[in-house]
Amino acid sequence: LPAILQPQVVSENTTAETYKNGSTLEAIPEGSDIVRGKVPSSMFMDEIAFHETAEENWNAAVPSADRLWGVSTPNGHEFLYRQADVGRAWDDWRKWPEIVPGVHSYCNARGVQLVFVHYTADEANRTPEAQASRREGYSDIRHYMREQEGDFTLHEGLGVYANEFDRVKHVIERYEPDPASPLYLGWDFGYQGQAVSFMQHNHIGQLVWFDQIILKAIPLQRVVQMAKARITKWQGRPATGFGPDGMGGFMPGAVQHFGDPAARAHNTQGESDVMVLSQHGIRLVVKTTTGRKTDIVDNIRQLLLPRTDGKPGMLIAKNSPEMDHVIAGFSGAYHYDEPAQGKASKEVPAKDGWYDHIFDSGQYPIDIIAPIKYGFSQDEQDADWWMEKEPGIGSDAWANA
Repeated sequence: LPAILQPQVVSENTTAETYKNGSTLEAIPEGSDIVRGKVPSSMFMDEIAFHETAEENWNAAVPSADRLWGVSTPNGHEFLYRQADVGRAWDDWRKWPEIVPGVHSYCNARGVQLVFVHYTADEANRTPEAQASRREGYSDIRHYMREQEGDFTLHEGLGVYANEFDRVKHVIERYEPDPASPLYLGWDFGYQGQAVSFMQHNHIGQLVWFDQIILKAIPLQRVVQMAKARITKWQGRPATGFGPDGMGGFMPGAVQHFGDPAARAHNTQGESDVMVLSQHGIRLVVKTTTGRKTDIVDNIRQLLLPRTDGKPGMLIAKNSPEMDHVIAGFSGAYHYDEPAQGKASKEVPAKDGWYDHIFDSGQYPIDIIAPIKYGFSQDEQDADWWMEKEPGIGSDAWANA
């Protein structure tokens, strides 16, 4: 505030200020019990869409606060989103009455005034150049539409990776796995669908997804046999050398297995998928997935983007007929769920019993190995890496890394 409008502070502490005019400004944490104990003339809730107890906080404040504001950036179909009336959703804010350019508002059926402030309320943001600049840095146009345009609509059949995947850039006819380099397998379990993905880093650090098993209504023991046969095929020797070495890195030629944490669950016979794999000498590495589905999906999206050397971080090789399904999934067959009443309840890919198993099997290893990917310049590729460069290229360098 300008100095002439600033109230004089007569007392203050870490959470409150009292002014000469008798007013007090107090900061409180979220929580319905805390809110219920206050009787303010005005209450302002910042980032309300991200409050863990947003609806409880709001309902507790309504009878006690004379004026109540809730302000936030969008966060999907949560409490703040549901404040809009049926037929006048936040996605349709452009149809609301316009107060000034970029600001639209109406009063909902419960007497709450809804206001949407678009970035075009600032005249400097109304040029094509400014809007193009605003889109920079978004790898997924869906994230841009949600965060910048207030559009949470999920279009039926919208491919998860369709915007980033390019057959010309990402698909190669064949990849010859290096038998001395680590091999990564991703496992997705379920009697209605069993999937195993095969991946390896090539000599310049690109992750190559080169083989896939996808089966329906086949016991896990049979799938394990097929997976071990594929390992022998691609490594040219029996499937041995599972797991990391004693230094915490990967053994040359090691086979590392990644899967769903739910594989630890026991069936009615008291067995788990982890136990079945262990009987075949396979140690499954898992990482918690609770509440992380969007991040896990986006890990692959990031690998599809160009690295600093201009090459994509991931390639898809057609080493087997099953890889045609993987390519189809990247092209749009792996899609978001169909909307219910015009909106989707969760922004997660559809569970179609086929492509979701394939891509779940690919997402589990990438969720763990993606952080160790490297990009190489031409100088690093040409150098004597064992003397001059870290981590270098080649099988031994990857084992050392």
